[in-house]
Amino acid sequence: MRGEVLFFFDLEVVPREATLEEIEELGKGTAPSNYRDPDKIARYESHKAEELYRAWAFDPLNCEIVCCSYAIGTLETTKHGEVLFDAGMVRTLRIDQHDIIADLDRIAEGLLRETRRRVRVIAHNVKGYDAPVLMAAALRSGSTNLVQLLRFEKPWESNLWDTLEWWRTHCSTGGRRSSAKLDSIGRFLGVGSKMQGMDGSKVFDEYRDGNLDLIVEYCEEDVRLLARVYERLLIAI
Repeated sequence: MRGEVLFFFDLEVVPREATLEEIEELGKGTAPSNYRDPDKIARYESHKAEELYRAWAFDPLNCEIVCCSYAIGTLETTKHGEVLFDAGMVRTLRIDQHDIIADLDRIAEGLLRETRRRVRVIAHNVKGYDAPVLMAAALRSGSTNLVQLLRFEKPWESNLWDTLEWWRTHCSTGGRRSSAKLDSIGRFLGVGSKMQGMDGSKVFDEYRDGNLDLIVEYCEEDVRLLARVYERLLIAI
């Protein structure tokens, strides 16, 4: 029997905490040159500062991980060719980024000990977003196991498996321009969709309002959907 260990995960991040001076500095000088009214300029720069501050969530140098949901599953192929898939139970690391990274490093250590089974680290857009964010945080904290697990510069040595990359390659005519959102793929394949009334653009607002439990629920649902999409793709992998 051939086997694999599957590590499904998803992150939710927000811009790191910033001072009022830092945020104000973001908006300075952004008003169009034809603006003359000081109040209009101030309003524009304030709005732009908020927009630019929110964009920090996409920058590994300026974002903060507020939760990481994950599931450790297995994929076994019997000698008769039967495929046995178990998505595992979804769990969540939350609140403090330092503790989240420390716990992920311990998980990575366990995964790296696997010698008989291949390890796949699976996420949607993992190479374009999740892995770089985690890699930066792992380097900052010196989390060597997590750094090793996330390396993907050599495809033949990489543990990473990106559902977005696979879909773009095999099921999209738009190539790398295709957004191919996980929710859209899930709906198309008939395996489910993301939590209704919640999406990534609302995470920061919910975080500001203290609704971390809702963010965690959203993150966990993403991991469940990710696993269902991956299970459906197995017939083509």
